[in-house]
Amino acid sequence: MKRIINILFLSILLPLCAQASLETADEAYMKGNYEQAVEEYETVLSEGGNAAAYYNLGNAYYRLENLGKAILNYERALILEPDNQDIIFNLSLAQAKTADQYNKPSEMFFITWTRDLVKSKTPDQWGKYGILLFLLSTICFLVYRLSSQISARKISFFSALIGLFLTIVVNIAAAWDYYSFVNDNRAVVINKSGMFKTSDTQQEAIRELNPGTIVEVTDENSRGWCEIIIPNGKKGWVRLNDITKIVEQ
Repeated sequence: MKRIINILFLSILLPLCAQASLETADEAYMKGNYEQAVEEYETVLSEGGNAAAYYNLGNAYYRLENLGKAILNYERALILEPDNQDIIFNLSLAQAKTADQYNKPSEMFFITWTRDLVKSKTPDQWGKYGILLFLLSTICFLVYRLSSQISARKISFFSALIGLFLTIVVNIAAAWDYYSFVNDNRAVVINKSGMFKTSDTQQEAIRELNPGTIVEVTDENSRGWCEIIIPNGKKGWVRLNDITKIVEQ
C-alpha cells in the first residue's frame, strides 16, 4: 500500500516539477539570462522531448550566438511540430547566418514537393488522417448499400472509392514519414571542424566546416571518426565529437 502511495505521489509531483522548471527557464529567458535559460531548458528536456522547450532552447542558444546548437534544437523542435511556422522561420533565420552556404544538388520538382508534403505532418498526424478517411469511406459504403435512391448510391459509391484511395495514400505517407524518422542520420556541426578525405589525423583537411552546417552521417568507426555527406553532395570524414545527431539515439 505504501509503495502505491509513493508511486501516486511521484506521478503527481514530477509533472509539477517539470512545469516549474519550464517556467523558471522561460523567466530566465525573458530576463535575458540566456545561460541560465539554457541550463533550465536542458534539464526539462532531459526528462523528455518537448517541441516548445526545444524551440525556446534554440532561441536561447541563438541569443548566445551559438548557431550550431540553435539549429540543432530548432531541427529537433521541427520534428515534433513540422507545421509550426515560428520554428520554421527561426530555423531559416539561423541557417541564413551560418558561414557555410551550399548549392544543393538539383532534383525533380515533384520529388521535392512530395517529400516536403510528407514531412509537413508527423507520422501520428498522418495516421489519424488515415483513420478518419477510412471511417468516412466506410460510412459512404454503408450509404451505398442501404440507400434506395440511385443518385445517392452513385455519389456514395464513388465517395467510398475516393476515400479508400486517400486512405491508402495517407497511410503510405505515414509509413514513409516514420521510415524517414527512424533512418534520419542527419547531424549538425557544433564545433568548427576540419573535413578530411579519410579518418587519418596526419593528413591535411580538405575544407573547414563551420557550426550550423547540417550533414548526413553515413559511417562511423571506433576511433571517434564518422564519414559524412555535406549539402553539396561531397563526402569526407570529421571527428565524431564535432557533430551532434538531430534524432537522439
